[in-house]
This record gives sequence, C-alpha cells and structure tokens, in this order.
Amino acid sequence: MAGVVNDRLTIDAFTATTGEVWCVYGSNSSGIDLFVDLFRTPEKSLICKQLEIPDDLGLVSFKDQQEVFEQEVRNDDSDFLDRLDPGTPARDFLKNCQDNRTLIDQFQLGHVLDSGYRQLSSGESRKLLILKAVTNGARHLLIQNPYDGLDPASCGEFDRIIKLLIDQDFGVILVLSSRVDIPEWCTHLAWTDNGTVVEQGPRSEILESIDEGVNGDDWKIILDTANNSVEQSGEYELIRLVKGRARYGERTIFSDFDFSVKQNQHTLITGSNGAGKSTLLGLITGDHSDCYTNELYLFGNRRGSGESIWQIKKEMGIVSPALHREHYVPRNCLQIVISGFFDSIGLYSRYTSRQQELAQS
Repeated sequence: MAGVVNDRLTIDAFTATTGEVWCVYGSNSSGIDLFVDLFRTPEKSLICKQLEIPDDLGLVSFKDQQEVFEQEVRNDDSDFLDRLDPGTPARDFLKNCQDNRTLIDQFQLGHVLDSGYRQLSSGESRKLLILKAVTNGARHLLIQNPYDGLDPASCGEFDRIIKLLIDQDFGVILVLSSRVDIPEWCTHLAWTDNGTVVEQGPRSEILESIDEGVNGDDWKIILDTANNSVEQSGEYELIRLVKGRARYGERTIFSDFDFSVKQNQHTLITGSNGAGKSTLLGLITGDHSDCYTNELYLFGNRRGSGESIWQIKKEMGIVSPALHREHYVPRNCLQIVISGFFDSIGLYSRYTSRQQELAQS
C-alpha cells in the first residue's frame, strides 16, 4: 500500500512480500485499530494512491470473536431446553472437516469438534477462527492481538500454530498492542504511533527504536509490604466448594475439587487454557447451572437456600473477559461505569447527577 490517508491514519508506504513475517505494533491509542480496519473495509474514508490486498486474505481479531460470541448469545436456547445450550458445534465453523482432518489435528482441535462454541476456552476459540479462515481458503492471515488473555502455555501453542502455517507457505501479519507480545520468529516490524507508521524494517533494527520509545512510558506496580501484617488465623470464610464438579453436556470440566477462600486471603487460580478456571468462577457467581448441584457455600450460607444470583453478585466485584464480552450493548465508558450502580450489563435506568459525579471522580 502507498499514500494511505484519512483523518486519523497516515501511511506513506507499507509492503509485505513473500518470505517476510510482519508484526505491526502500536499501543491502543496509536491508530493500530485503524490499520486493521483498512484491511477489513478499505473503501471507508480512505484516500489511497495504491492499495493491493490479497484476495485470499483472512482476518482474525477480537472484533470477530466478539461478533461470533454475540451471535451465539442471541441463539442461546438454554431457557427453552431447560439445560445449558452449548451453542454451535465447533465443526460447523469449518469447511470440509474430513478433507482437513490433518490440519485440524495439527491445530489440536479434533477433541472439541462436537463441543459448542461457548464451551471452548479463549485459546481454543481463537485457534478455531484461524482454522475457519484457513479452511475457507485463506492463504494470507492478518491476526490481531492473538495473545490477549492467554496463559504462557497457550501463547506457546499459538506460536506453534503460526510457525506451522509459515512452514506451509502461508503469509502472516500480526497486529499487536503489547510490546512483550512481539514474537522472536517475526522477521519484520512496523511501529505505529499517533496514527502514523513511524518506522518499519527488519525486526532487529526496529525493536531497539520501539524499546527506546516505550520505556519512558512504562509503569510499575510497587507492593508495599512494610505494613502488610494481616492476621491469617480465624478469618471469615467467603467461599467453600466441597468435592466440586462441573460439566458442559457430557464433557466433564473438573470433578472432586475442594476449594476455599477466607477473608483477608488473596488467591491465585492458575492453570492451562481450558482447565476450568472460568467455569469455577461461573459456579461461584451463579453463571453456571451446576452451582445448584454442588455443595457450595458463599459468605457462610449454602448456595441454593433461597437467594438470587443478584443478591450474591451484589457482594462481589467481578472483572473478567466474559463480562467484557457481554457488554455488547453500545455504551460509552461513563455509562458502563454508571451501570455498576444498577448491577446491569448495559444502562437501562435513569441515573442521578450524584451517580454521574461519583463515576467521573
């Protein structure tokens, strides 16, 4: 492409050729999303002297994942089925599963082909959308922020998949918003800032410039442990799960799992992508139907003793990728913050000037 200009994005020239593996890096406010939109909808608000995009380009981004998720939510028939609707089977996203069985096995997705989309982990759903593009005929891929929300093992699995595709002569461009995500295996880098491609070229040459540019903006969390002498004995029990189990249809996520959290404790739940971390949180928050079939105590009370989900959630501050996905009703940042006063996803009630003041403070 050459001479790409609109009111928020300027690119003098950018060319990716055969044999090059490009990574385009820029912070969330750098214009990086506009770069992706250029490939998605090149005809919108664009003046371009020359633009050549492969006909067999496949684009995979968080926006695509969000759109699939929202469609799955709209099609959720759990209320009618009186059980969890797993959603569209993974195999339905792919073309010619039988002919592409080798590639499916290379992506290590064979075991989830009959699982519903909402049953997949973040890493599995991301791999599925890449595989969807490939089975639809894409030989060139532009993938935006593939590492977001993935644990180190899943990031390594994604690297394996991309190297596999590169070895099969696929063209790959990664678009990243985090410096630490820039992989060692990319050959070329482009750095965007303030709506402009600042520098581009071989990875080794551009990486040093990027580090010099972003180090001044780095921030650090400093833990002050000097006055952190919380007594750990005899705390109030917030959560207790006894021999916990959870399933999606016939698929067991975990079983015979004991778990507890006490007041003043700080608990890390870790595990590989798909191990059941989000499912466990779903049990606790009441978003998974197995919360009623388990021996689960919240704030000292047995779950299922007459309380509503909203009574439980009122006592919790929950921030998660799932909550992010479910904010598919268009709202601005202020309205999303204000919606917290109403325990709602989206803002449907009239709010007071005092609530707005608190949200802005």
